Amino acid sequence: SGFSDVFKVANRRQNRFPYRHILYGDMGSSAAFTICKGCTEGSEVCDAKTCASNTTVGLVSEVEEADMILHCGDFAYDMADKDGTTGDHFFENIEQIAARVPYMVSHGNHEDDAKNLAHYIESWRNQPSNAVPPTITTENG
Repeated sequence: SGFSDVFKVANRRQNRFPYRHILYGDMGSSAAFTICKGCTEGSEVCDAKTCASNTTVGLVSEVEEADMILHCGDFAYDMADKDGTTGDHFFENIEQIAARVPYMVSHGNHEDDAKNLAHYIESWRNQPSNAVPPTITTENG
C-alpha cells in the first residue's frame, strides 16, 4: 500500500522519575550515525535491518529508557532531494525509533525553503499541537 505499519506508543514509565528526554537536531538520511554505528556515509538506508546487529550505540540503544525524543530540525538533508526519496529514506530510518518512543519535531533552517518546508509540513501534519484553531466569522471587524 506504500504506507508503513501502524504503531501505538504509550508511556512505559508508570510514574518512575526522573523522565528521560532526548533532544537533538541535524540528522541526515546519509551518514545518520546518530541512529546506530551501522549507518554509513555512502548510503541513505539506515533502517531496522541495518541496525539489528548494532544496538549498543546511538539512538537505537536509548529507546528502552527514553520517555520522549525531540528532533530540533534539519531532517534528512534534505527531504525534497531526489524527488523526495531522501525524505522517504529518512522516515524509514527513524521508524525503528519513532515507533517505540514519542517523537516530537520542530523545523530547522534546512526546512526553510518552499520544497523542504512543504515536505516537513505534510510529513508531520498529524503531530499534536497546542495551536489555537482559527476563528471564522461572517462579521466585519
